[in-house]
Amino acid sequence: MKVLVPVKRVVDFNVKVRVKSDNTGVDIANVKMSMNPFDEIAVEEAVRLKEEGVVTEVIAVSCGVAQYQETLRTAMAIGADRAIVVETADELQPLPVQLLGGSGYIREHHKDDMENIIARVRASDARTRGMTSMERAKQRIPCALLESNMCSVYSARPAACRGFVSTSVKACERGFNGEETQINTPAVWTDLRSAHRQAMWAALAASELPTECYEFHHALRIALETPDAESRWLKGEDLFAGVAREKFDDPVVNAHNQKIINTLVAGALGKEMP
Repeated sequence: MKVLVPVKRVVDFNVKVRVKSDNTGVDIANVKMSMNPFDEIAVEEAVRLKEEGVVTEVIAVSCGVAQYQETLRTAMAIGADRAIVVETADELQPLPVQLLGGSGYIREHHKDDMENIIARVRASDARTRGMTSMERAKQRIPCALLESNMCSVYSARPAACRGFVSTSVKACERGFNGEETQINTPAVWTDLRSAHRQAMWAALAASELPTECYEFHHALRIALETPDAESRWLKGEDLFAGVAREKFDDPVVNAHNQKIINTLVAGALGKEMP
């Protein structure tokens, strides 16, 4: 068995991050960049599994600018056998594995409040089903998992939530209160979102699991209402049949995404790159 380890390039944890004077992002000029410490742990664990004979090869993968190669060299220095870097810039929507991770977290940490949570998710599903993400945003429909204006599944939130940050607390507060405002996301986080998504796509494709993204509330409702949802999905059942999938109408975007997936999967499986 081969292991594919997603690796992110971030500002070194010893560096004090500075916001640009115009509040458009984080100033990373001449700033030391390094591997995300948690990804370093993941690489070390994968190497340990190889040493124990559980896996045969460890492959580090990242998506972004050419400088990501430096981070991948660090992964190889730790013990990864090969590395793959792919350049891309796409947004994130929840994947099944993230939805199932969120539903599992709710079952484990919110046992006493399950009925209320499921009721809120059902109500949000009924209200938003069929809407596009832009329509939901314009109507400012809150997430069903917010409790007292705070995320109740913060440590297990989907990557679509993790990847959107801002350099301005005031701008976020104005947007949260319904005011018209521009909330800027640092460019480095856009790269991280893209890297994470493409690595997840490739890992799912290599495992012959669906790589589609789903409308959040509808899919989460199914995951919460189905006790054995994770095991059934892993066995290949189309658990989220009928849930709206993310679609790209632009054929260029479709071809671009598929090329990235094919490249990552081929690299992970030791096949010729497309």
